[in-house]
Amino acid sequence: MVATKREQNWIIYSLPERRAAQLERNLECLQDCAQTDAVFKRDMEKLSKLAKSYCGPRSVFTRATSGRRTNAKTKSPVHLPS
Repeated sequence: MVATKREQNWIIYSLPERRAAQLERNLECLQDCAQTDAVFKRDMEKLSKLAKSYCGPRSVFTRATSGRRTNAKTKSPVHLPS
């Protein structure tokens, strides 16, 4: 269900380009929750702070937008770490 990429000693997990319909529905629900739930907002703030001091591969925090869907309510892309 996930794709992997090795970068030195790190293995980076991501969602595949082709996704099952059930996975798409779950991700859409998760994106909606991430926009409104306080726990998700707090986690995203922590992730932002962590990214500034992180010494591992920078690609972990890259937010590519190609091929990603936007949140239906906000029309903004939501990218959660895989």
